[in-house]
Amino acid sequence: MKVLTLRKSMVWGITAALFGMGTSSAMEQGDPVLEAYASSYDLSYEEARDRLAMINPVEMDLLEKQLSALPGYVGMRIVHKPELRIQVFADGNATQLAAKARTRVPIEPVNVPRSIAQLEQEATAVSAVLRSRKIGHMYYFDLPAGRIEFHIEAKTTADRELLNSLSSKSAGIRITYVGSVMEETANFVGGQNVNGSQSCTSGFTVYRISNPAVRGVITAGHCTDSNQSSVVVNGVNFSNPQNRMYLGNYDQMWFTQAGHTWTNTIATGQSEPATIQINATASPQVGLFLCKFGQTTLQTCGEVIQTYAQVYNPDNNSTGSWILVKNILLGPMTMAGDSGGPVFGSGGVALGIVIGRGGQGSPNIDNMFFAPVSRFGAINVSILTTN
Repeated sequence: MKVLTLRKSMVWGITAALFGMGTSSAMEQGDPVLEAYASSYDLSYEEARDRLAMINPVEMDLLEKQLSALPGYVGMRIVHKPELRIQVFADGNATQLAAKARTRVPIEPVNVPRSIAQLEQEATAVSAVLRSRKIGHMYYFDLPAGRIEFHIEAKTTADRELLNSLSSKSAGIRITYVGSVMEETANFVGGQNVNGSQSCTSGFTVYRISNPAVRGVITAGHCTDSNQSSVVVNGVNFSNPQNRMYLGNYDQMWFTQAGHTWTNTIATGQSEPATIQINATASPQVGLFLCKFGQTTLQTCGEVIQTYAQVYNPDNNSTGSWILVKNILLGPMTMAGDSGGPVFGSGGVALGIVIGRGGQGSPNIDNMFFAPVSRFGAINVSILTTN
C-alpha cells in the first residue's frame, strides 16, 4: 500500500505547550507511559520519546476531528510495528483524505469494503434480536475486513441455533460464544459502602462545571448502588454524593467533601515517578498507547483496539459503548478493585476511567474496557488540569 509522508500540523503549538519539545519536557521528567512504550516495543528511550511526541493523545484527537469532518472518512488506527504509521480508513477516497491529514506521522490510506452505515444497520438488527431475548452480547467492527465481530452469551441450544441462522445469512458477521461478555472490576463490601482504596479506585480530581470552586473525585458508577449515601476513598468518608449514572453509555459518579485539598495529580503505581500531573484531556483513537492505574493490578499499559465496542448488559437492559484496550503484556490488564481508576496517555493526558474487562471465556478477558472523559459532562463535572 502507498504510504504518504505529510506536512507538519498546525497544532504543533499545542503539542509544544504540553510536551515541552525541549529539555524541560514532561517526558524527560519520568513519564510512566514513555517507559512502558519503550519497553513494550523494544525502542530506545530517545526513539520512544520522539514517537510519543508525534502521536500524543491531544494531537491525535485533533487529527481525528479534522478527518472526521471530511466526506468518506470511516476511521483511523495508529500502527506501531514494524514502523510507526497511521492508517486512514475511508469509503473509496482514502488517498484523497490522507493527503489532507495534518500530522507528522506517515499515513497509509485504506479503502474499506463496507461503510459504517452498512455495518451499523446489520449490527443493530442482530443486536435487537439478542436484546429481545435478554442475551448478553457485545459487538464491534473490523473495518479493514468489513466484518462485525459479535461476542455472545448464548446459554441454550435454541439460542445458538437462532444465532447461527442469523450469521449464515451474512458473510459479514462472525460470532464467538463466551461465558460472560464483560466483568466489572469492582468488589462490594459490607453495608454496600465502597472502600475506594481496596474495592474500587478513585479516578481523577474533578470540578463542578457550573461552580468550579466545588471539587471532588470521580469513579465508576457501578461501585455503588442507587441508594448509596457515602463512599470511602483512601480512608476518608465522602458523605456527599453528587451525581451517579449507571445506564447505557454512562458508568460514572462523583463525590465531594468540604475541608480537603484537591490537586490534579494521580498515582502511577511506580516508584519513580509515584505521581504525575494531569495536564490535559483527549479522546482516544484505535492504536493509541496508554496506561491505567488500579488498586489491584497497579499500572498496566496497552493499545486501544476499539473505540466503538457495544456491550449489552441484561441486568439494566441497556447497551453501552466503551473503549477496548488490549493488554500489551501477558495476563489481565485490570481486575476486581480497579474500576474507576484513571486511564491516561503520555504527557499526563487524561483519557477516561476503568469500567471492566472481558468475562470468562471471552477473548477480551485480559483486556480492559474504559469510559472516555468526554462523557463526564453528563454529571456536570470536568477534570482538573494544569492547562
